[in-house]
Amino acid sequence: PSSYHDTANRERMPQKIFLGNCNIFLCPAVYRIERRRCRKRERNVLIMEKFIAVITSEKFYLPFVYVAIGLVLNMLIGNVVDKIGARHKSISGKDKRKDTVINLVKSVSKYLILIFVVLGIFKLYGVDTTSIIASIGVFAAVIGLAFQDILKDVLAGASVIFDNKYAVGDVV
Repeated sequence: PSSYHDTANRERMPQKIFLGNCNIFLCPAVYRIERRRCRKRERNVLIMEKFIAVITSEKFYLPFVYVAIGLVLNMLIGNVVDKIGARHKSISGKDKRKDTVINLVKSVSKYLILIFVVLGIFKLYGVDTTSIIASIGVFAAVIGLAFQDILKDVLAGASVIFDNKYAVGDVV
């Protein structure tokens, strides 16, 4: 006669087994299968928790917020510039200088917003943006000294645009 404490009988009898989140009564053969399932569930839970931690971290969602704010700001500035341009109608009905200035303001604002968004994202990830801005300033000074004649021509072109002598589409 075998007793309850016999190891052969103990393996055949149902046992209460704790498997992480699973607290169940099983025989040893089913225990191995259920243990694998429970471990797989626990791995899936850990993966999901890590995924949620990444999604909710500031380094993940703030760049999207910065880009969205930049796009909205660019759209608002474009609309304001268009409305200001629409108020100042010319007598002839078509003012090429006005269109040129409007396009110039839109382009400059677009690139300024782009620079600020990129610098904000860099700062979010821990990049020292002050050194980048200083480097860009030094680089611009070197380029300015190296290309003085080109800069003179660009400034002369800007003064021609703002003096209303010529506009885009004019034949010179």
